[in-house]
Amino acid sequence: MEAVFFIGMGICVFLGLLLVGKKQKQRYDWILAGWLLTSALHLLYFYVSIVTGVEGIPKYLLVAGALLAYLSAPVLYLYFRELLAIRPYRWFHYAVHLMPFLFMLTAFYFFEHTLGTIRVAIRNVVIISRGEVPWYLGHYSLIMAFCCVSYLFYVIYLLYKHQKHVKEEFSYTDKVTLNWMRHWLILEFVGFWITFAIIWVADFQYITLVTSFKVISVVVAVNVFVIGLFGVRQGVIFQPVQPLPDNGQPEPARQQTKYAKSTLDAQLIDQSKEKLEKIMAEDKLYLNPRLSANDLAEAMGVSRHLLTQLLNEEIGSNFYDYVNSYRLREFKDRVSDATNDHLTLLGIALDSGFNSKSSFNLIFKKQEGITPTQYRKKIMLESVESGPVRAD
Repeated sequence: MEAVFFIGMGICVFLGLLLVGKKQKQRYDWILAGWLLTSALHLLYFYVSIVTGVEGIPKYLLVAGALLAYLSAPVLYLYFRELLAIRPYRWFHYAVHLMPFLFMLTAFYFFEHTLGTIRVAIRNVVIISRGEVPWYLGHYSLIMAFCCVSYLFYVIYLLYKHQKHVKEEFSYTDKVTLNWMRHWLILEFVGFWITFAIIWVADFQYITLVTSFKVISVVVAVNVFVIGLFGVRQGVIFQPVQPLPDNGQPEPARQQTKYAKSTLDAQLIDQSKEKLEKIMAEDKLYLNPRLSANDLAEAMGVSRHLLTQLLNEEIGSNFYDYVNSYRLREFKDRVSDATNDHLTLLGIALDSGFNSKSSFNLIFKKQEGITPTQYRKKIMLESVESGPVRAD
């Protein structure tokens, strides 16, 4: 059972090396690598303090290890924040989230060295303070739990906002909706309450101390595996917005393409709608399975914000539904063509711009009320019933 500590640390090191060796690393890759290092140190602290009971380790290192959860939750939050492409932080913003760890660490050392009546020790991986200490040091573990769950709730909020925003930016959903993060959040909640029950509720009364932290280490290792596995494979979601080309337009004309809080100008509406319909009908950009709002806006020569406003206010659709309505129409036209009878439904769907079977089936069933297979059978039956057209 002691192998769980080494397995967890091994996963941290392995996934960390994969991230460091990843091509075109983003800032969130480095943050995730830092979180994996923090998790490895946390597991090492559990092993050294509980399983081996090695003596002679400096007390300062042991206290720092006991407070690592103060560091783990903020770093993981910063990773998700970068992943969701929220307004970039400057270095001092990152430092703010590391302050709880540094503050508690400094406070323990300060009171021990300035007050002769205060002594700090580590017993059963819990910091024991002898003497009168401020309330926040006496309840450091509960404050730690509160901080962890607070960050967790905020990540849930950010993910909810992101998944609502995705359909305004992309015509596909794979690797951009971050559904894996939602599954991880469920796992994290379960893991948190297991840990909470063992440490604060049961108070190590029903299972031995070593067994308790072996269970907790399993929770940490599973958490590391899920985050690391999907984090290593996660690619860039949002691309930088390209500036509009000058095209020799006078400044007032170019200003018309900016997002406006007021109602769009009637002439600009007509021009933009006409340009949008022409591009979609003639250039068939929807056949690109990775089409984004940035791509379409650039092809139209307008800002992405104006395109979004046009779709929402004038056409009554979001970008995702609008583009996939064209793909659906393309698919139905191709299925109705007898020359495509030898092709599979998935093959036709991919040729029509859909990028996965699951998203295609979901969209088709939602719009048509039947499955693609049922639709094809319906088309073939109607063709047989109508019979061949006799030429006069």
